[in-house]
Amino acid sequence: MMAGRADVEVVVGSDSHNRGRHTIYATTVVLRFARNGAQVLYRKERQVRSEDRWTRLWGEVERSLEVA
Repeated sequence: MMAGRADVEVVVGSDSHNRGRHTIYATTVVLRFARNGAQVLYRKERQVRSEDRWTRLWGEVERSLEVA
């Protein structure tokens, strides 16, 4: 789809927050076009709360790598 397009930059990232009894993960893919703005795609997931920070951060890494 983007092969051969030097004017497009693809950025992937994830973030998470604990809310109540759940951890909410958001994963984004941003297609940045050189002079024409950007297109944002995102997905939110809700899972059982992750109490420790390491588990939450690792979940972010897994989701980002899965998309990339």
